[in-house]
Amino acid sequence: MLVEHHIKYLEIHGVDKTVWMNAGTHNKLHRKLRQTGKCNVAVDELAIISREAHRRTIKYKDRTKGYYKQQIIEFTENLQPFVELRERIVVSKTTGNINYLAGFRGKNGNKLFYGGEC
Repeated sequence: MLVEHHIKYLEIHGVDKTVWMNAGTHNKLHRKLRQTGKCNVAVDELAIISREAHRRTIKYKDRTKGYYKQQIIEFTENLQPFVELRERIVVSKTTGNINYLAGFRGKNGNKLFYGGEC
């Protein structure tokens, strides 16, 4: 699997520059940079910068282009005072997939009991 490794970040260097490499080499490179002290940006800060940089890549934009093109239909019905039946149908306009989800939910912070005594 190929990953896009950032050589330069817009937030740090003023420009985004990436190279493609396989995932194993990418992990080894990051460990080596940390061990040798060549990567001196705090881990938490780098995680934020890296996440934002990843969202600017062409690969990310192509992958998520049609992701939010979906229609959601939701039904709820109160079965008892604090028990709600919830059904949800999600239709993806991009892929044509249909997902059906159903379940029970306790309302007002009450837990749903099953089996045994309530």
